[in-house]
Amino acid sequence: MDYNTVKKMKVNELKSFLRLRDMRLSGNKENLRARVLVAIENGVKPVKTAEEIEGELLREYNDKLTCKGISIPDPFNLQDGWKPEAIGVKEWPMISTLYIIKFLMLDETIGDLNDYKKSKAYSYFERGWLGKIDFHPLKDTPFCLMRTDCRPSQRISDTLHKLWLLFSKDTGNVLEAHCTCMAGMGSSCNHVAAALFRIEAAMRYGLSNPSSTSLPNEWLPNRNEVQPSKAKNIDFNRDDFAKRGKSRKKLFSTPKKNYHPLPIKRKTTKTLSFEKIVETLKEKDLMKDTTLSTAAPQPEIDFVVESVRKPDHVSDLPCIDDVIVVESVRKPDHVSNLPCIDDVILTSKSTDEFLTNVTNDLTNDIIDKIEVATKGQSTNELWYQHRKSVITASKVHEVKTKMETIKGYQKGDERSEVLMWSLTKKIAGFTFLNPNNPALKYGREMEGMASSKLLDFLKTKHKGAKIRDCGLLLHKNKPFIGASPDGIFSCDCCKEEVCIEIKCPYSISYLSPTDENAKLRYMIKTDQGLRLRESHQYFSQCQFQMGVWNLKKCFFFVYTAHGFILNEIRFDTNFFSELSEKCSNFYKEYYLPSIFLA
Repeated sequence: MDYNTVKKMKVNELKSFLRLRDMRLSGNKENLRARVLVAIENGVKPVKTAEEIEGELLREYNDKLTCKGISIPDPFNLQDGWKPEAIGVKEWPMISTLYIIKFLMLDETIGDLNDYKKSKAYSYFERGWLGKIDFHPLKDTPFCLMRTDCRPSQRISDTLHKLWLLFSKDTGNVLEAHCTCMAGMGSSCNHVAAALFRIEAAMRYGLSNPSSTSLPNEWLPNRNEVQPSKAKNIDFNRDDFAKRGKSRKKLFSTPKKNYHPLPIKRKTTKTLSFEKIVETLKEKDLMKDTTLSTAAPQPEIDFVVESVRKPDHVSDLPCIDDVIVVESVRKPDHVSNLPCIDDVILTSKSTDEFLTNVTNDLTNDIIDKIEVATKGQSTNELWYQHRKSVITASKVHEVKTKMETIKGYQKGDERSEVLMWSLTKKIAGFTFLNPNNPALKYGREMEGMASSKLLDFLKTKHKGAKIRDCGLLLHKNKPFIGASPDGIFSCDCCKEEVCIEIKCPYSISYLSPTDENAKLRYMIKTDQGLRLRESHQYFSQCQFQMGVWNLKKCFFFVYTAHGFILNEIRFDTNFFSELSEKCSNFYKEYYLPSIFLA
């Protein structure tokens, strides 16, 4: 519609145009015409009627009931097949913090997950405002449903908000959600987030596990009824401690705040500006790792990693610190050209040429840079790249046992080639474990918490205890073998480093590792307590890590949310030498010939 068309419109037509857009109808014809032109220029759309809005919402809701081309029944109308929480909890999907983040952060306008954990959503879960969660397996589909209700955030006497969530049975992904609150159509309201935290808590404490049927299922408090209380006993602060810029009443009056016990002549305290403090700390090289360093002006950098600190009331729960989400990994310039074992293989034509090139290309300096570049391990793209064609600690036991097996075969026996080919594919990176395996997912989720618990325990025994991250370290003399421990421990009192290997067994996630019903196959009962079996692959893994990193001790830590076992394993030189020799023989006799032949 152009100016000439508007100019020909009558007053009634102009008013009808404006009325549909809920705009003012007063004024003469020129005013109405000008208002119409402004509406056209700004693209003002007609205001929808209540019936149109209701129809759109219904269509949008119906779209939610179709996932990946499969229709699901309306959870609000579905009556049969629901299992109450006490029975259905063992069938709940393995929803993790990682998937909660991914689901809630699809829309950039939603904001930081930290807002959920420290504000309304987490408080709904923590304070018991969420009802029990019912589970529906949705037989003959790859999905399952969960439903619950939640007390509203304003008037607690109002009707409860009802909500449902749709999960993938295979991966535990949250596929869809809906709530009857005002923001529920967006699938990511605080009530949905609270339900996700409850489901995730069940996974962390080993309750959503088929083996936990013997446990009592009253694992979380029922929805609490709000009891009357005196105003002086009520905490009116927000759960995020009023960090949103709102003013708060001063605790002390100005005279009390300014009171100084010393006479004026003896006052020695000087007021320093923030800039002066920062400048002084930089001069003394004391700025690093201080709180002020985060507030001081920073030089421009390639990327920023934000860490979210846990409030005291959720100190035992995993937050974004525990689950590192890397959407994309950009290789820093100083490590993008570091050679890996695959590069050496590609530039070599024979086994002898490879053995010569690998020592020339992967010098000690390069090996140290690779270790630094691969920190973060499974969250770092370079870690995967440099592990290819390397016999790592997690595979060394299989190399050892298969090399012992083929001892009884005659030279040229085809069985040895068949036996080694599956191992060759693993080391080459042709095959890998499914990352959605429940045991692997549980281990990834719990490792951060386990490391924190281990450090807390070691701090009671050592001064200045700390655990640092580490990457993939290749052996200085045999760069085709390497190891990535879960951390390196050090302290001020012992003056030696110790490698750390953490295991979080999913099979006993609902028990303490020391429980008599745990029955871990890799632990054996001795007079000194439960010890790691020396014939198990985990023992080979620990010995291999110590050998590659040139360390004398390893902390083998088995952890669940209900307890832990800590073994101190000493380095066995002869055992590592045997492992190293078998790795060399396998690499020269089977791996390299197979790769060059391929």
